Amino acid sequence: MRTRFLLLVLFVFTASSARAQTIAIRAGNLVDPAKGTVARDQTILVKSGKIVEVGANVEIPRDAEIMDLSKSWVMPGLMDAHTHVTEGQRNWELELSYLYEDSAYRALRGLKTAQVLLNAGITTVRDVGNDANYAAVDLRKAISQGWFTGPTILTAGKIIGPFGGQSNGASVEMGPYWRFEYIDADGPDEISKAVRQNIFYGVDLASQKAMLITRMAKTVVSRRA
Repeated sequence: MRTRFLLLVLFVFTASSARAQTIAIRAGNLVDPAKGTVARDQTILVKSGKIVEVGANVEIPRDAEIMDLSKSWVMPGLMDAHTHVTEGQRNWELELSYLYEDSAYRALRGLKTAQVLLNAGITTVRDVGNDANYAAVDLRKAISQGWFTGPTILTAGKIIGPFGGQSNGASVEMGPYWRFEYIDADGPDEISKAVRQNIFYGVDLASQKAMLITRMAKTVVSRRA
């Protein structure tokens, strides 16, 4: 008999209305990856989208919705630490995606991608660029406000890189087309400014990214000196 593995947080966010409800999940087998253990016949109490109690003797409120997973295996949701949910489909030249797909279209495809990931048990994604001119930030806001069902999204905003993004040898007449996906930054000062731009437009991974990139840039400058 094939054993079904169901991801805990996936069920917490199956509908935006669930965020305001009390849900009691009866878990037949609850996996704890941190301890490497499996607890039998546990109850997981969720209020307003957050787990508030777990145990064998949890008191279930009268108004709680009961989710019976007593014959299933339940585990925490997974995290994908490197995604591009709103990435363009022109893989041969990512910076040119905007010529064929506008930001709204890519945001909608990103919503579909996010929901596919959630249904696969991935409840948090770390989006690291090619975000369609901050469309990934808007997608994150829409999901966090409960407009749509989706995973928690952490966004890095536009990719910060040296002049030209990942392109080279472009025609002068084309102009800096890559700036829909990248921010040009050469040296520590420009990197810091680029990070502040990303933060201004609402990204939430910029500070970590800034410390790493700035440290690397300063190291390169000091070595050249």
